[in-house]
Amino acid sequence: MIGANGYLVFYQSNSFGVATNVGVATNFALSSKGEEVYLFSGDANTNLTGHVHGFDFGAQSSGVTFGRYIISTGEDQFPAQASPSLGGPNGAPKVGPIIIAEINYHPPDIQGLKELLDNTADEYIELQNISGSSAPLFDPAFPTNVHRLRDAVDYDFPQGVSLPAGGFLLVVGFDPSNASAAAAFRARNGVPGFVPLYGPWSGKLDNSSDSVELRRADVPEVPPAVDAGSVYYILAERVNYRDEAPWAGAADGLGPSLQRVGLSSYGNDPSNWVAAARTPGVARNTGAAPTITQQPMDATTLASLSASFSVTATGPGPLTYQWRRNGSPLVGATSSILMLNFVQASQAGQYSCIVLSPSGSAISSNATLTVIIPASITQHPVDTDVRIRPDPLTDVAPNTNATFQVIASSQNPPIAYQWRLNGTNIAGATGPTYTVTNVTMTSLGQFSCAVSDGVGTIYSSNAWLYPLVRPLVWLGPVSQTVPATSAIPVSVVLSNGWPPPFGYQWRSNALVIATPTSTSKTNFFVIPSLFVSPTNVISTYRVVFTNRASPTFQVPNSATFTITTVLDTDRDGIADSVETALGLNPNSAADALLDLDGDGMSNLAEVQ
Repeated sequence: MIGANGYLVFYQSNSFGVATNVGVATNFALSSKGEEVYLFSGDANTNLTGHVHGFDFGAQSSGVTFGRYIISTGEDQFPAQASPSLGGPNGAPKVGPIIIAEINYHPPDIQGLKELLDNTADEYIELQNISGSSAPLFDPAFPTNVHRLRDAVDYDFPQGVSLPAGGFLLVVGFDPSNASAAAAFRARNGVPGFVPLYGPWSGKLDNSSDSVELRRADVPEVPPAVDAGSVYYILAERVNYRDEAPWAGAADGLGPSLQRVGLSSYGNDPSNWVAAARTPGVARNTGAAPTITQQPMDATTLASLSASFSVTATGPGPLTYQWRRNGSPLVGATSSILMLNFVQASQAGQYSCIVLSPSGSAISSNATLTVIIPASITQHPVDTDVRIRPDPLTDVAPNTNATFQVIASSQNPPIAYQWRLNGTNIAGATGPTYTVTNVTMTSLGQFSCAVSDGVGTIYSSNAWLYPLVRPLVWLGPVSQTVPATSAIPVSVVLSNGWPPPFGYQWRSNALVIATPTSTSKTNFFVIPSLFVSPTNVISTYRVVFTNRASPTFQVPNSATFTITTVLDTDRDGIADSVETALGLNPNSAADALLDLDGDGMSNLAEVQ
């Protein structure tokens, strides 16, 4: 019988105080190389009644016990104890002096030619010496017996490696003796040059779950043991990580790594790890992790419409965000608000947001997106051109109507239609087709249709109605006589053309010299200075114009004018013949600025 909250200890010799039915004492032994211990419940006849509790263990040092330890999830484990406590409450697990302090098991994936690739090059395991003195990664009495990593990856440390007090080292999957690979790794991950790198390991850190174990050598077996000289390895540290709660999911391919919170606390407990900005080879950021103050809410939308989720968080910044669907990161979804446009049925699922800070992370609760399949539009209305009067040509149809059509189907009939002009409902336009009668220039606009069924409303794409009128010249350029080398302003004003914009092409003696565009019916253009010989020159110019009603530059859509240049020897903008008639010097440009009649205007201004 064991009293309430009491203890019972069994020793190796005569533990039960009775003999077996063959007269042999019930003494037993536990191997230091590894063993298993279980307690079974039974009745008076030694029949098992169902309850069982126990564990198996590996090699252990002399004088060190295993003890039951309850982690944050309620699971019981049996780590080595800092000190024996047979017959009393268990003490703390044995931790250190060398611990696993950081694990970068899933760095952000790399974009390949067709898909994302697993980024094994940036995986690492960080070890730290948490003691106040140097700690060897080998048995000082047998220096060839070195520490090793096992399980997820296998790696044996070189002989003679020690960590100084408080020091760090990294174990990696590539060969650090490759100088270019090591330099690139340090640059990508911000690893200081004084932090040693060891590797390569064999294996890899799994992106979803795995176990990282640090093992140290026990003293060799001695004669007369049949395995004399054999070395068994003792589990010094184990971290059995996961990429899901209660482990910090932000370390799963989003950039942060898993980092240990309490360096001297038990390592194989998710409550002792956070996902935070990578700090390989240095102490982690110890600020507060973000706190989510407003969780995302469930949303329901029709396919082809939009939906949004939002999260609000506080904490020392800068804060960054990463949205996930069904646990997988969404590319580019890095704002506190997730906007989903033109939603498809395949996007339904559970949405959550991971909020990151330099020192930690927080994961929101899941919000469900429900996508309802509405009516399906199989044919959208299309842009329509209608040539109308006062188009000057004879191809204007006698019936200037325009008809738009939408074709839709639904799993939840009946279907209802509502046509819209520029986003506003058109009264009475409730059929699958809509006709605009007697189109005029004021009919220009965008037509669309709202299609409704038993689950909701969707909208067709917009279709333009373009009333077409070829433009005519209302005020064309006039022929001019100007001094050679002058800048010549000319303009053209159109009438009736619709719709804008209008294209203009200026031609000089059939040579295109400019092609501006205007949204108005007026276009102004300055012909560049002309440099001619000292004789009169007559040049023919034409302006040709287009719009949607006349999409190509055609000679009938044009206006022709001439420019005659006369001699201007001093190039002052006043023709030689005018200067001579006024008594001015045609070889002096200065007299263009004089005021011959004293009325306050220069000679050049009066001529112009």
